[in-house]
Amino acid sequence: LRVRVVCGLIRAQGHRMIPVVLKTLVDQAVAMARRLGEPEALYTALEAKAMAYPQPEMLGERLAMRKELLESARQIGDPAPLLDAYVLRMEDLLAAGDIEGVDQDLETMGRMVAEIGEPFYSYCQVTKQAMRTLLDGRFSEAEQYAQKGLEYSRQIELDHADGVFGLQMFSIRRLQGQLRALAPVVAQFVASHSDASSWRPGLALVCAEIGDVASARAEFDRLAPDDFAAIPRDVLWSTCLSYMADVCFALDDAERARVLYRVLEPFAEQAIVVGNSITCNGAASRSLGRLATVTGDWETAEARFRHALEFNERLQALPWLALSHRHYADMLLRRGKPGDEGSAAHHLDRACQLAERLGMAALLDDVRILRSRAAD
Repeated sequence: LRVRVVCGLIRAQGHRMIPVVLKTLVDQAVAMARRLGEPEALYTALEAKAMAYPQPEMLGERLAMRKELLESARQIGDPAPLLDAYVLRMEDLLAAGDIEGVDQDLETMGRMVAEIGEPFYSYCQVTKQAMRTLLDGRFSEAEQYAQKGLEYSRQIELDHADGVFGLQMFSIRRLQGQLRALAPVVAQFVASHSDASSWRPGLALVCAEIGDVASARAEFDRLAPDDFAAIPRDVLWSTCLSYMADVCFALDDAERARVLYRVLEPFAEQAIVVGNSITCNGAASRSLGRLATVTGDWETAEARFRHALEFNERLQALPWLALSHRHYADMLLRRGKPGDEGSAAHHLDRACQLAERLGMAALLDDVRILRSRAAD
């Protein structure tokens, strides 16, 4: 009974900050479930405990919880909690950059989903496949998976499916350099939904990337007060902060860049995971490198970009690897130390190679513009 009551309280908090007293109670619930030797109780308690500790510094502990969650799900003997456990673990595997673990879990999920034929888990499977193929830069395939997920969602009437589809298509179009077509749609959505605060950073990013600086500034100024407190601390928090970092760079706002850097820094060694593995925006260190570039902290910027290159290569996040090369080159050209021009040319060459391979036409244009600026 205590396990159920405490876990119900944790779920009621959603993704808000969990009170300390509930964290203490859920720890007690986990310990009690272990003493009882009840796999269902332990599964429920561990699921709630992972929700109670969403902070980036708790990633290692959450991964350990996810492993135990899988073990308890296997003891239950029902495929549903086991599939749920795989879905839950994927978010933390992505954040840690463990793409091999992600691929193994996706393969296992695929076999199980094919066996049970349950539409909800078919939906989960194809939306995760959309995320994974987008990391590879296979944009058309990712869009097909996203569309298929939307079709599955219509069979089971999922409330959040339109939002998942919207975020996946936003990510695809962003990497393709085609956000201009989405600008009026996002603007209308934000204007007509009073609860659309999580979409305002996306609108600011759209405005910045299509060159509408005045609108980007207006949205940025709306969100920036009190250390960006207007951005909800939910599953999209780190995603929204990474959007704000790119907007801040476009606005060349050094004062807000220092604030954003401090707020985003806890995610420095991790990937930006959108929601529950809806998609993944690569290394957070790329965003931090851009913020350090704005403030002129060249040493920190260089360290962050080097980490972003290593992390995105390990994560096999090819579009984000290409962008990291391009943004690193921009930083080097701004700094202008001896040897920076040659290093920048290398990173621009690498960005160009990846962009050509993936079909990122907008990035290719961006690289040409930066090369021309460097030559001038």
